[in-house]
Amino acid sequence: MRNSVRRTGRRALALVVAWCALALTVVSGPAAPAAAQTVVPTGNPVGFLDQAVNSPSGVIVAGWALDPDTKASVDVHVYRNGAFLGSVKASGSRPDVGAAYPAWGTSRGFSLVAPTAQGLHRFCAYAINVGAGSPYVELGCRAVQVDHDPFGWLDHAQRVPGSTDLSIWGWALDPDSAAPIAVHVYLDGVFVGERIANGTRRDIGSQYWWSDGRAGFELRVPAGEGVHSVCAYAIGVGTGRRWTGIGCRTVVVTSAPIGVLEQARVGDNAVRVTGWALDLDSIAPVAVHYYVDGFFSAAVTADVWRTDVAAGYPAWGGAHGFAADLWLWPGARRVCAFAINIGPGPAYVELGCKDLDPMPPAASGTGRRIVYANLSQRLWLVGDDGFVDRTYPISGKYLDPPPGVYRVYAYQRFADAGHDGITMEYFVAFNPAGLGYGFHTIPVDADGVPLQSEDELGFFRSAGCVRQKWSDAVFLWNWSRYGDPVVVLAR
Repeated sequence: MRNSVRRTGRRALALVVAWCALALTVVSGPAAPAAAQTVVPTGNPVGFLDQAVNSPSGVIVAGWALDPDTKASVDVHVYRNGAFLGSVKASGSRPDVGAAYPAWGTSRGFSLVAPTAQGLHRFCAYAINVGAGSPYVELGCRAVQVDHDPFGWLDHAQRVPGSTDLSIWGWALDPDSAAPIAVHVYLDGVFVGERIANGTRRDIGSQYWWSDGRAGFELRVPAGEGVHSVCAYAIGVGTGRRWTGIGCRTVVVTSAPIGVLEQARVGDNAVRVTGWALDLDSIAPVAVHYYVDGFFSAAVTADVWRTDVAAGYPAWGGAHGFAADLWLWPGARRVCAFAINIGPGPAYVELGCKDLDPMPPAASGTGRRIVYANLSQRLWLVGDDGFVDRTYPISGKYLDPPPGVYRVYAYQRFADAGHDGITMEYFVAFNPAGLGYGFHTIPVDADGVPLQSEDELGFFRSAGCVRQKWSDAVFLWNWSRYGDPVVVLAR
């Protein structure tokens, strides 16, 4: 049976065939959580230390607190590394607290700024009780790494489309100052420019609010053909280091197209090929030519949107994916893809080649199915689109089960043969007619010794069930569905 997360509707299963005698064990899930309840505080203070963060002014310690015994603001004592740091009234505006505790209003926040030396520090806050109960209540503790060194990140260094120039951008801050700082950029070890990191970066502003989001930098520098190293350094203005390296990038400036042939999935007399390609000389899509066993097969335009390509090459956008279904003749073995160059450079570039899996046997049906070629001792897992998601050798029994169309009808995570302590895992049953055939891992004996090696897969070794390599058994277990056709062929 499958784990309780993936399968909810269970069916009883009793399989008896050679060593495929199984029994299901239903595992109950955790009890449902109790319904949420509103708790009205009484007695001791309540609250929370929301944050302790470094800033140019010092570490900001902030949170909220209230005492159910009074409507007045309570005192909060703050400690740093176990030493008393200061007291502050919890009287700041906190609309969220007021919404949760309307009888106490919104003026329950506290905040304290503590100039702190560089290093790792621990801050704790305590609400001081004004009524009965404990004299104080801990609101929480936070560890803060105080660092006065400048910091940042070199996000990208890429070629400018249609040019050999490089576009370089990133962000930088100095925790000792809310003002923008300078960034120095080096190309192949040579200084090529300085920029003030004052561009708007909302992502950085949301994380380091004291910067007001003014942290971005960008510049363009010329570079010739070849492989280049780009490095950026944040220049400090406070008590920390004079500069900090914020990243290096390797950039290849070439006139040849780039890309990769990612997949080649065989189907019924066809192969589905996918990948991406672009020409750094142009943002226009390139042509991709396919060859099967050295013979030209088709040409397509690489203009399918690819979010990952857009993220990696933002200046070129994401419309550089390609996909095509190519006709295959029996015995076809290899498919290759080539990107056709737009500008200067070589006429074409190979994007890769893929060795083709054997196609599903003829007359094995259409659409989603599991094809079991008994005489070949091979399995094909054909997806909803009619193309193979996985194919691999297995070990079953000669012409058993007999040719026909069966259905997946049950699952058992752990199974046993009912004799000699033989067990197997990831059992997928496909014959409800009382014989109980199934796909599973290679069985092991009572001592954990496999009954065959993975090298013996592809040969008859079983008494009826179908043995698989561990990774293939797990894949089938997760891939298959109740009711999937299992087409058994004498081939």
